[in-house]
Amino acid sequence: MDKISSNGSVLQIEWICMQVFTQLLKRHLRYLLVIIPMYSRSIYGPARCHILRAAYCFARYLDDVLDGDIPVNVPQQEYVCRILTDMKQKPLTIAEPSVILGKYVFEHVDQYGNNTTLPSQELNILIKAMLFDRERANLKLILSRKELDQHHLETFISALHVTLDVTGASYQIKDIEPLARAQGSLYTLRDLRKDLSESINNIPQNVLMQTQLPSDQFWNWVELSKTESFHNWIKDEFNRGILQVTKLRRVLESNTDFRFKSTVKPLYKGLNFLIRKMRKDYDYL
Repeated sequence: MDKISSNGSVLQIEWICMQVFTQLLKRHLRYLLVIIPMYSRSIYGPARCHILRAAYCFARYLDDVLDGDIPVNVPQQEYVCRILTDMKQKPLTIAEPSVILGKYVFEHVDQYGNNTTLPSQELNILIKAMLFDRERANLKLILSRKELDQHHLETFISALHVTLDVTGASYQIKDIEPLARAQGSLYTLRDLRKDLSESINNIPQNVLMQTQLPSDQFWNWVELSKTESFHNWIKDEFNRGILQVTKLRRVLESNTDFRFKSTVKPLYKGLNFLIRKMRKDYDYL
């Protein structure tokens, strides 16, 4: 991103967000399903949508750095931790857009907190989860199903808390658990090959052991794809995701809050599209 002055005006923040969105769309048009609602909702909630875009773009930028989608000249964790440190400067003297964006988000996001959560705390949980993903990639960590489920739940729940709190939605934790669990299962399968190539392994330890492959092949998509236990796990994870999407549909039918429904419905539609696509991509589903 281009360097700009460090005062963090509304227009500067919007310019930074536009740069992030442009890079995302160059990578994949599916991000339109996320970006369009963030702008279309500005008609009736411009301030909330502005902060939502800023928070999303900050988290997205950090995640892309940690995933290696945005190359940096130092270790990814070090780079992100430097951003988190630099944005706490008073006054802010570093004009890196990511630092300006982070400082702006953390200064403004908590005005949209509710009685049970603070968006800044949930954002910190999300960043911690992203840093852990980089750590387990570096160390080539293998996790149990329970550990993976808990990690994915915390990651997606925290992101949903930030999104829904900023939009002013009325909801309970039970309303968003099916969405977070569906994302954990289906996004894992969607990104599995890419994640394995980057040393992030979201396949449970017991499944990997059942493949009877040498441990150095646990990240080898081709070799994994030859094993029955891998195929069985894919089917099981796919069905777990479908079950949670069905539960989410019932939540959307029963929840009458407009802001909740208008925020969650695009994500629900995106998951259904992903289910259809995966049935085409995996001939054994």
